[in-house]
Amino acid sequence: MVWGVNMDKLSQFTSTGMKIINHPEVIELIKLEGKASPVSLQVAPTSRCNLKCVFCSNVNRDKHEDLDFDELISIIYQLEYLGLKT
Repeated sequence: MVWGVNMDKLSQFTSTGMKIINHPEVIELIKLEGKASPVSLQVAPTSRCNLKCVFCSNVNRDKHEDLDFDELISIIYQLEYLGLKT
């Protein structure tokens, strides 16, 4: 149990678990300032998928859009400036 969360149970439903636990400096920032930046970023550079999985979190999968490379790099640099770790 971490913060009242059963980590074994959580790991059954997510591939990332609670990564924030591995970043005490982020937890401290939340305590002190009430805000935090993302710890990690997962990117799907395209929404092109011909599957229709009911559990899929890609709400734009029917739009078949791609993320422009320069836009992606800009986003990564902005998040890095805000404290992105991975």
